[in-house]
Amino acid sequence: MPLAFPSLSHGTVAFGFYNVETDGLLLDRLFFFCTDFCRAAVELAAGGPEGASSSLRGFALAGPEEIGDLMGAIRGVRHVGFLGDVYRLWPFPADPAGFRQKPDGAHNRRFVEELLQARAPEVEIGLVAE
Repeated sequence: MPLAFPSLSHGTVAFGFYNVETDGLLLDRLFFFCTDFCRAAVELAAGGPEGASSSLRGFALAGPEEIGDLMGAIRGVRHVGFLGDVYRLWPFPADPAGFRQKPDGAHNRRFVEELLQARAPEVEIGLVAE
């Protein structure tokens, strides 16, 4: 479940996994995959005291209509936007004990990429550490 985090440049933003059956992450309106994010984080960490930069491939959804309603999709009552598409494929577990991020979410990546490509342009997300 994405959580709210304060940022220096964009106010409070949501960041985290959005469905337990995928390895997708969201950061505000940017969507990307955890394997790409981890690779970029390793590159940043290797940068040294002068700082570093990296990038990862992602998708930028235009706004709330394209993103959808996460809580409505989780509850199964409002399947709109990208998140609605995802929760139609992989509904929220009926048993709360099933609400755990699955380690094999990358197996569903191609399906999630197809959903994203239908709704959003692919973008390169730049990361910088100082």
